[in-house]
Parts: sequence; C-alpha cells; structure tokens
Amino acid sequence: MVKADGNTSYRKLRGKDYKGEIVCFAETVLAMADQKTRQNQAESRCFSGVWVGKTTTADEHIVLTENGVRLARTIRRREELGRWN
Repeated sequence: MVKADGNTSYRKLRGKDYKGEIVCFAETVLAMADQKTRQNQAESRCFSGVWVGKTTTADEHIVLTENGVRLARTIRRREELGRWN
C-alpha cells in the first residue's frame, strides 16, 4: 500500500522497492513443494491451496491446504475463473 508520502512500508524500511511475487490475499493458487518438504517421492510436487502471505525471513509463500499450512518457493496463479474457489 502506497502511503501519502508516496512510499510503501517496505521501501521506508529497506530503502528499495519489493520485487517479489505476490497475489491477492485468499486467492487459490497452485504451489510447488520443494524436494525437502515432500513426505515421499510418490507425493505430487504441485498442490492446491489458498495464498495468505509470505514469510519475512526466507520470502516463501504461505499456503493453506486441507492438511494444514505449507510453505512453497514457487506458486502459479490459476485462470481468472478458478482464482476464487
């Protein structure tokens, strides 16, 4: 959100604009699990969930799934009609 002085909170704090990928809060996304976070090799790399934000330390996406909260380095937006299911 751009404040009255023309800067975002991120720019005030770090002195540069944020270049990471973000989507709308509560948007349905496809996320890709890292090799390390998968339970086993048979588990699919892609999973569907609701995007709720990013971590501040590792800049990972926080995605809510039916099985709980998962972190993902990469997400893909769904088509326009499927984003808000």
